Amino acid sequence: MKKTRINKFAAFFCAFVLLFSFSACASVNSDGGDISIVCTAFPQYDWLRNILGDMEGYSITLLVDNGSDLHSYQPTVADRAEIAECDILVTIGGESDAWAEKMVGDSKKTRLVRLFDVPNITLREVSEEGVMSEHIHEDSHEEHDHEHEHDHEHEHDHGAYDEHIWLSLKNAKACVEYFKDILTELSPDDMQTLSKNADEYISKIVALESEYEALTHSKEPKRLIFADRFPFAYLTADLEIEYCAAFSGCSTENNADFSTITRLAERMLEWKTIYLFVTETSNGRLANGIIAAAKADGAEILTLDSMQSLTRARMTAGEDYLSIMRSNLGVLRKALS
Repeated sequence: MKKTRINKFAAFFCAFVLLFSFSACASVNSDGGDISIVCTAFPQYDWLRNILGDMEGYSITLLVDNGSDLHSYQPTVADRAEIAECDILVTIGGESDAWAEKMVGDSKKTRLVRLFDVPNITLREVSEEGVMSEHIHEDSHEEHDHEHEHDHEHEHDHGAYDEHIWLSLKNAKACVEYFKDILTELSPDDMQTLSKNADEYISKIVALESEYEALTHSKEPKRLIFADRFPFAYLTADLEIEYCAAFSGCSTENNADFSTITRLAERMLEWKTIYLFVTETSNGRLANGIIAAAKADGAEILTLDSMQSLTRARMTAGEDYLSIMRSNLGVLRKALS
């Protein structure tokens, strides 16, 4: 009987040690739970999903998943709670999600990660002088001395920068690397899996990037006209595309005056194009007005997706960052062929 009790105790002790060992290797936050990550925009969310894969010990939330435009989004009570409790808040770093950063305040619990702070990317200014490609200015991010410490009081003057960093595949690669490094820093035990997942995902980005680069091999002029807002500064810069647009960046303007319609109609005739581009949220009204003004019979309206307003339904249907960028590639091939 005594021997049986000893054996039972030994078995219990071994099970306890084994359980503790597994727990010690899991990814935990300072409170002992999963590392919780909250993202304000879909591309960040999708990149992180691919880096994490099916790893346990992490939870990731996308705040804006109902198709709302981030620029006019009104956070819910649930959103505020998610942000208050998260370990990592991933924002773009511009004006559109400044409200989320303000909710973090000077919290010591939450680490703020901004796309605008990612090393080795190029930020592009929103044109204020008429929306033409020759007015695009570059600001190499490598010239800025950004602190990557966890400092919520650091002031950023990024209001004039285009926020759609993800529309450059070069920037996407840099962001994935940056996110991997941050997660590895928080969970050193997961370094091998995080690196493997990130490398595999980056290889897919590189493969798609090579297909995009094939568009630049043509000697024909590459020109696009946008009868809409213009969130594609990074995409057109990567591909060296000349463009003309109705409104700058993600301007809140949506009513074009006569001069704007005339300008774009004349550009259609000058560039001898039958294609007008709009974003995924356009109602097509302005594009149709420009086509009528140009008397461009047979003109076609094409949609490029900025990934600014993705619904949960689209995500459930299987759309992701790479599939949307591939779809955009197909649209560009049609217009530039």
